[in-house]
Amino acid sequence: MSLSDKVMPYILSKVPPKLIHKSMEFMWGKYQLGVIEHFARNYSVGLSEDPKDESKNGSLERLMDKAEELGKEGYLVTVDNLGEKSKFKQDILNKIDLNNQILDILIERGMFAASEKAKKKGKPYPHTFGPTISLKPSAFLYHNNGNKPNLDNDKLFAEFLDDFLTRAEDNHIGVTIDMEEPYLVDYTINCYLSSVAKHKNIGIVHQTSLDRTTVDLDEYIGLEEIARVRLCIGIYDITKKKIWDEDDLERKEDNIGTMNLKKRKERLINEALAMTKCGIYTEIATHDVDVIKEIQELFKEHKISKDLYEFQALYNVKPEGLDEIHKELMADGVKVRIYLPYAPTLDDTIDYGIRRASKNPQLLWTFMKEGAKFYWNKLFSKNKERKNTK
Repeated sequence: MSLSDKVMPYILSKVPPKLIHKSMEFMWGKYQLGVIEHFARNYSVGLSEDPKDESKNGSLERLMDKAEELGKEGYLVTVDNLGEKSKFKQDILNKIDLNNQILDILIERGMFAASEKAKKKGKPYPHTFGPTISLKPSAFLYHNNGNKPNLDNDKLFAEFLDDFLTRAEDNHIGVTIDMEEPYLVDYTINCYLSSVAKHKNIGIVHQTSLDRTTVDLDEYIGLEEIARVRLCIGIYDITKKKIWDEDDLERKEDNIGTMNLKKRKERLINEALAMTKCGIYTEIATHDVDVIKEIQELFKEHKISKDLYEFQALYNVKPEGLDEIHKELMADGVKVRIYLPYAPTLDDTIDYGIRRASKNPQLLWTFMKEGAKFYWNKLFSKNKERKNTK
């Protein structure tokens, strides 16, 4: 890691997230910066990657084509429907409709064949052999007054989730409840525990940035061959985060975790081993090649079955060596899953990206570096065109 990669995220962490958010919104709203659209088209599956394509709508067919293409290379996929927070009831209904459409097209294309076969063979966690869908509870809860969740719409989400899980389970497709802002941790865990009692195809995400994660994971001990946990380090800066008090929903300041990268990765390694040793299926989401190697060595040492875990990565995020180690893992019989972010429109993708970048200094620095390359290449190609016309 270069000195700038260490120093710049630290400097950016001192800039108020609201200022970053407003600045990026202004740059996109006023100037329609090409680099922002370039990023959105490259990291959101479903949007055309062709900059000359004026379409600003995502295509579910394009999304599924990419999923099938990755499947031929040996990868598994998760469709990650972007978008958090709904202002109106219709927003929630639209998100419900979109997720039902995603499930429909997965079924229509017969992408559940491998998980159906695994079930017939009596494999544990058979739905992990096929595609899964990621749901964000925050997308189905009405929000007002900033981040305040209105739990009056909880019933709407609960009814949708139960029906959705039933239909997905009938077609051997897994569903994962994502973990977003800290104020929804208890809600998400309760939602998962009530659902996993009825549905074996549901999983949950936990972030190792939160101090409470180790204790929370103890909730699943005893749910062998049922519980499925996705572990990630967490991208949102949660140090001294304003969170909701469970009793009165009033804001309060609290130290609830760490953004120390080394500590978060150590927790990821330790919790992955602890979960798999308890017989809990563990999805390890990391782009760090060294972390993957260390976990693999630990799993071999402790004789962890390959049926109990998989590695995951985000689409088009490819640090040096990641492709190579993924291919080695798959050749060795270890499952590797790619998360495919999807949003119905270009603006939805950009909104999501701006929110993430404004809350994550490391991600923002990556964006700035890639932006510099984008404009440098653009300038270079223009100069080349001018020389060719002379």
